[in-house]
Parts: sequence; C-alpha cells; structure tokens
Amino acid sequence: MKAADSSVELEVERLKRVTAKALLCEIDGVDFWIPKSVVLAGGQVDAESEEDAAGTILVSEWWAAARGLD
Repeated sequence: MKAADSSVELEVERLKRVTAKALLCEIDGVDFWIPKSVVLAGGQVDAESEEDAAGTILVSEWWAAARGLD
C-alpha cells in the first residue's frame, strides 16, 4: 500500500497560465510549471483555479524538494 503524500504549502504570487495538465505559478519571483498531478486539495490555488489567482498552493513534498522549494 502506498503511503499518503506529504505536502508543502507554497505562496503563489500569481497564477500566470493554466493548461489541461499544469499551472504556471510565480513563486518568490520565479516561474514554475506545476503539474496538476502534484497539486493537493486544501490550498487557495488549486487545479481548478483561474489565471491571475494568488494565495497558497499545496503540492507533493517530493516535487517541492526536487526544486528546492521545501
């Protein structure tokens, strides 16, 4: 059985673009493409958000750690 993903909360300054598979988020002045598959429920910005949204986003810990965002 797979353990539940741990999450990291990040502050999105602006959601710049939304595609079918990813979100382009500005975090600390840097743009990151975040796959919707690593976005977890519970943040102010999520896979259903529209462009120009801002707030917190919850992502899988492994994804954030791989990009130095943990």
